[in-house]
Amino acid sequence: LCYPVVSAGAYAHRGSFVRLAGENAAEQRRFSLETLVSARMPRTFLWHTLTDATVPVENTLLLEAALRRENISHELHLFPHGVHGLALADLETADPMKGRVPDRHINRWQALCAEWLKEE
Repeated sequence: LCYPVVSAGAYAHRGSFVRLAGENAAEQRRFSLETLVSARMPRTFLWHTLTDATVPVENTLLLEAALRRENISHELHLFPHGVHGLALADLETADPMKGRVPDRHINRWQALCAEWLKEE
């Protein structure tokens, strides 16, 4: 999961939850992924940037904590800089008008994920 929208709580990307569940906050909370993690959750690879101004990094941190509580195999990478929506962080997915520029450091998430997938 790359810069995921996870929580309907304090760090919500509110627009996503409104589109998903309407304006009712209680209905939105039903979809907070950090509260839905169970032993049935598949192993998960996560990455986020600390400077994502669209989806706060706390979304990823909340999900990672829930994965840890349930002993779900996972890997987490936090990159120090980068806007939301970097995707592959390469020339193909670049969008300089939105600050999405190629970044070889962040682009490494793909190789890290491939290595991780081979581990189990």
